[in-house]
Amino acid sequence: MLFGRSDVFAYYAGFALLGLVEDPVDLLWKMARDLTWPGRLPVLEFLSCDIDIDDRADVQDWLLRHAWSHGDARIDEPPDIKFVQEGALVCAQGGKLLRQFRPTKSTTNC
Repeated sequence: MLFGRSDVFAYYAGFALLGLVEDPVDLLWKMARDLTWPGRLPVLEFLSCDIDIDDRADVQDWLLRHAWSHGDARIDEPPDIKFVQEGALVCAQGGKLLRQFRPTKSTTNC
């Protein structure tokens, strides 16, 4: 996990976790919360695209609500717009944003 705390090595550490750990969700989630940008994006991609988090509402909620938070990190310049768009898409897909807008059965009986 030491390499997973570095923005430079985050991709490699996340990729290694996918191959070494049977259920890497918690480790990847912790790694993503500890990282700043741009190292967080590859870990978010692993969480959203490469593993199944359908039964993890806590991770999905974090992806939608908090994944873009910078925490205490100081950002000297704004990130590239393509980087922002890719990150937003990854968080929306992993957090199942579309599912949030679908009506439930209780709201359709007006």
